[in-house]
Amino acid sequence: MTTSDRAPGTASEPSLVDFPLRREPGDTLTTDAEPARDLQRAALTAPFSARAIAFAADALAALSITALALLEAARLAGQGPSRTGLMWATVFAIYLSFFLALVPLALFGRTLGMTLAGISATPSGLGRRLSLRESAARWLGTVCTAAALGLPLLRPPAPSGAWTPADRLSGRPLVEDGNEDA
Repeated sequence: MTTSDRAPGTASEPSLVDFPLRREPGDTLTTDAEPARDLQRAALTAPFSARAIAFAADALAALSITALALLEAARLAGQGPSRTGLMWATVFAIYLSFFLALVPLALFGRTLGMTLAGISATPSGLGRRLSLRESAARWLGTVCTAAALGLPLLRPPAPSGAWTPADRLSGRPLVEDGNEDA
């Protein structure tokens, strides 16, 4: 038997490409069930009302801490804040909202507002917490949506369930607590 008579892939002649005839348990082949799973995951994302409650609670937390700081400063100074003082208070509120979102998202997968609304950014099916980059991206997407007065919310959801810019940037759509097994 010459080398040209041997079948490719035998022990004596390795093939360049191995085409499996059947699927092995460890193989990750794309199937028709994956788009259906993506559509199911999109249906299980948190509704707008829960997202609005979470945003309102988180914004209220940042604004109330900022207002307390402004009131104390006004009491100590004996006068109300000036325009530049209000500008700095706005910058402080945005800065504070970053840490009020970043730390709880990275540690627990949800902010105070998300806990009150019953939603989470960490589905149990993923088995891992949000990274600092994902948490910061979620905060940035939320700030951009608020700065654009909610206009980015008019875009339809992606097949993965990413509905808002925060979902798209972080790669983690919000889910209701009862639907974490998606």
